[in-house]
Amino acid sequence: MLFQVFIDLDIELTLPVVKETIEGKTVFFVDNNVLTACFDNGITEELVKRLTKRKPPACSIPR
Repeated sequence: MLFQVFIDLDIELTLPVVKETIEGKTVFFVDNNVLTACFDNGITEELVKRLTKRKPPACSIPR
């Protein structure tokens, strides 16, 4: 899924990706927050608030 988002947003596929677990969810940070993505189910408002504090220019959260 993450690489499909790269393609959709025209992000280079070679950028570094860091994976962290935050509040039990897997979150990907691409190239120092060029993109923040979480594809897990049950994302809480608190998690979204924590992620937005990092000020990513793009955030991918499934609906």
